Amino acid sequence: MAKKATDVMHVNLRLHPALWKQLESAAKERDTTLSGEIRQRLEQSFRTEMLRSLENVRRDFEGTLTDFEEASGALETLCQRLDDTNRNLEDTRRDINNSWGLYGTRVLQLNLERELVVALERADNLDQVKALAKVWLINRDENEPRYQHQIKKRGE
Repeated sequence: MAKKATDVMHVNLRLHPALWKQLESAAKERDTTLSGEIRQRLEQSFRTEMLRSLENVRRDFEGTLTDFEEASGALETLCQRLDDTNRNLEDTRRDINNSWGLYGTRVLQLNLERELVVALERADNLDQVKALAKVWLINRDENEPRYQHQIKKRGE
């Protein structure tokens, strides 16, 4: 027949006489039986062990929480640096695009100037010279403010 959880188990125990006397004395002070004193002390030892275990879990959790908070702060710093880097890259991309636009405009102006000079040198088709001069002037007038703005922006 199986034992029930409510059954009381009987135990034979061998103790040194000094420990026996300490247990008897403690039982008298607490007004309990020797068996009750031994049971209370055993139960207390398990509660103490459980409390130590819970304290260790709490300490581990606090340590993990601290680690998490530190990692979270580091991650936030990295995210901020990434945002700053993205802004810097966007500024650099914009500057490069502007520079290439200015470069393209300048190359176009130089090509128009070359064609105009060649046409002037030949001077056999005045209408062609006038048309090239007109295109050159239009291009210069359209792009000069932009070019001058970029020069001022760079502090040149």
